[in-house]
Amino acid sequence: MKNKKISILTLAFAFLPSIAMSSSTFDFNSIPIGTGTPITLSSNGITAVFSAPGDPGGFQINPTFFSFPGNILYTPGINGQDFENLDIAFSQLVSEIHFNFATNGAGPLTLIALSGGISGTQVGEVSVLGQPVLFFFPEGLLTFNGALFDTVKIIDSNDPNFAIGNVTVSAVPVPAAVWLFGSGLMGVLSFKRSKNKTANVITA
Repeated sequence: MKNKKISILTLAFAFLPSIAMSSSTFDFNSIPIGTGTPITLSSNGITAVFSAPGDPGGFQINPTFFSFPGNILYTPGINGQDFENLDIAFSQLVSEIHFNFATNGAGPLTLIALSGGISGTQVGEVSVLGQPVLFFFPEGLLTFNGALFDTVKIIDSNDPNFAIGNVTVSAVPVPAAVWLFGSGLMGVLSFKRSKNKTANVITA
């Protein structure tokens, strides 16, 4: 019976990523060129606020001149700000983020994931080296997952400037998670009732 309970709950949560996961993509194509941070974008029910310590205008929107498509968000800022970190705050917890990036030197680009805002608890970190492509700027795709977070800080400590584009995050909506948990729990209770009925019949 214990093994049956475990298998039912495992089955319920195994389908959680495939059924309940939703993705939101934030591109900068609808924002006028030269617009500076802070910038707020919404996608699929999630709002993202892009900001930098040098705001207003620590980062700015520019037409892409890298190999990835669409407008980019990059520094130097509108007043020539260099060595800026980029902070992205999301309106709810997310479980994964990935985006295109390009650096103005060898890199690496580092992402720090936080829970509880920019002053919250660090829940993970990843650093990625880009590969020289167009115009010899190192480019790449940075991905982080494996924890729940609501804020990321993006840092290039070795080079003055970097650019990002096409930011996508994944989240598990609360109603879907609750539904799946409830389904697993109901399965366990149903199985337990069935076993009890069988035991009573045998005893009688």
